[in-house]
Amino acid sequence: MPTIVLDVRYAKSDNFIGIPIDGYLKPVAITTKEAAIALNNAQTDLRRFGLSLKVFDAYRPQRANRMLLQTVMEKQGFKPYPKEWWHFTLKQEPYPDTYFNFNVECVLKSV
Repeated sequence: MPTIVLDVRYAKSDNFIGIPIDGYLKPVAITTKEAAIALNNAQTDLRRFGLSLKVFDAYRPQRANRMLLQTVMEKQGFKPYPKEWWHFTLKQEPYPDTYFNFNVECVLKSV
């Protein structure tokens, strides 16, 4: 896939958190053989139109994902559920003993 443009920043400081991501030692894109074949086929189709795929950060170590998510969520007042790394609850939950049961009928304005 030599013609696919890569924008792989996790090994450097020019990423969304401003420092290299722990575990990302080289700026490389990693995918499965099946995905690589499909991407190559898509790229071949796009090149006929003068277009190209651009792949952003094709791999992020899971520990980096988890560490970043936990850090951000805890900073904003959430506590992690120890049995599910992706599950968080607001520490100061305003209705801890209430289970809501209503129809959603309109779009609420965000705060």
